[in-house]
Amino acid sequence: MAAGNKKQAGSAVAALKEPGKTKLILLIAGVVLVTMLVSALMTWILLSGSSSADSEAVAGEGVGQKALYLDLPPAFLVTFNHMEQQRYMQVFVTVLARDARALQMLDRHLPLIRHELNLLFGGQDFETLLTDEGKRALRQKSTDLINELLKRESPGVTIEQVLFTNFVMQ
Repeated sequence: MAAGNKKQAGSAVAALKEPGKTKLILLIAGVVLVTMLVSALMTWILLSGSSSADSEAVAGEGVGQKALYLDLPPAFLVTFNHMEQQRYMQVFVTVLARDARALQMLDRHLPLIRHELNLLFGGQDFETLLTDEGKRALRQKSTDLINELLKRESPGVTIEQVLFTNFVMQ
């Protein structure tokens, strides 16, 4: 058995001594090494570039900051008495902000915000909400309402806009 191992070791050494196989092994090792170096360099560039972009965005006071979203579950459900019939509106609300602190304050004051949004939604005219302009106006009123509440409870904190991710009326 020892003779068999010596024979295999001898043939491996002999294979490495052949100039064509040695060049091939060195070429493959070189390609692998270059690929690893390029991957490491690209990863370093991407990671260092994103953190400098983030710090520039903070210095630019909201310019170029990433959008942050907060859903306000469950959906708002409002009833209307329209033309002597019971009508319903269901709205799924998501808030967009550029500052994580704004979403934290929004989450902290969520019961107050949900209460005020329920009152706002319930006070709308059903016919007006059937139009795109009516829906846009309600989104703007919702944004203004939340910003007003946040200004009162947490000065200096604002959201960018309210989004209706699902809006159903019947």
